[in-house]
Amino acid sequence: MLMINSFVLFNRIKDGYPITSKYWQDHKRSLPNLPQNLQEIAVGTLLGDACLYRISRDTKIKFEQGHRYKDYLFSLFNLFKLYTFHEEPYTRLEINGVKKGLVKSYSFRTFTHTTFNNLWDLFIVDGKNL
Repeated sequence: MLMINSFVLFNRIKDGYPITSKYWQDHKRSLPNLPQNLQEIAVGTLLGDACLYRISRDTKIKFEQGHRYKDYLFSLFNLFKLYTFHEEPYTRLEINGVKKGLVKSYSFRTFTHTTFNNLWDLFIVDGKNL
């Protein structure tokens, strides 16, 4: 039972296919590299609040903004939605204190893709941020 629950939790389904399936891997490979304007936006956000993750050989970006900047985060999501499996940004709630239950931040992650590797090479040297 636990194995089945783990499978369901870690192998999300989108459009009837697990996101780790050959279908979605082929889809990711067919995507173009980031256009210049998105490349520049990615660099700007990485100089601010975004961060990079390397999984295996490829890289992904996590965008997160506090609740006051919801509109900005959603506009980033609309720009990068071709490179994410998410239907909409995540909502992170306060879990303690007087603000318990209120929105703390909004975020989303791209999936790993070769187009983000040049950003990794630009910002990360020997595993450390520049």
